[in-house]
Amino acid sequence: MQLIISDACLGLVEAVAELFPDAQWQRCVVHFYRNVFSNVPKGKVADVARMLKAIHAQEDRRSAEDKIREVIAKLRAMRLTKAAEPDGRLFKRKPTALRLAAVQALAEANTPAALAALRRFADDKERDIKVAAGRALRPS
Repeated sequence: MQLIISDACLGLVEAVAELFPDAQWQRCVVHFYRNVFSNVPKGKVADVARMLKAIHAQEDRRSAEDKIREVIAKLRAMRLTKAAEPDGRLFKRKPTALRLAAVQALAEANTPAALAALRRFADDKERDIKVAAGRALRPS
């Protein structure tokens, strides 16, 4: 079994699923923490970090899920609603550099699945991504 760890860039996650259908995907914990911390005032980052570490310290999935619910309730009580909803709007758009790297990797893969993923990137709203994907799709 293969394990691929990355940020939650939608295009990258979709490409992984198409190019490596048997692989498991896991979100990078460092990127997840950074995304949560970007919605937390500096004075509360240490408290939130302890809460997140408590989730990862659980010994089984059920305990971790219980701890997640507890942490979300605490974050909401602290009025940190954006930090309490890390899978909402926060993860919809990823940095251009990461998405450009995904386009480059797909272009180098040159498989039917990679070309399909490149076509999706060619419809991207961001000009740099659209241009890079368009170039990658042009025959050499």
